[in-house]
Amino acid sequence: MTLELTLAYQPTHNQTKQIQDWFKENFDKKVSLAISVDKSLIAGAVIAYQGRIYDYSYAKRVEEVYESLQELS
Repeated sequence: MTLELTLAYQPTHNQTKQIQDWFKENFDKKVSLAISVDKSLIAGAVIAYQGRIYDYSYAKRVEEVYESLQELS
């Protein structure tokens, strides 16, 4: 299985291994990582796995706050 991981920075080899190990421990599955870098995320990560996208980026949080403030105006 492939886990697509987009980060705001290039992770070290140790960080990549930790991610793979965590996934195996918590989901009992070995995954291969497809890592890409997108500095516009600012921080956090976007994960694409089994057809679903999970956006845990700081940029997404900023966007959500902005939209909430727009609704108040």
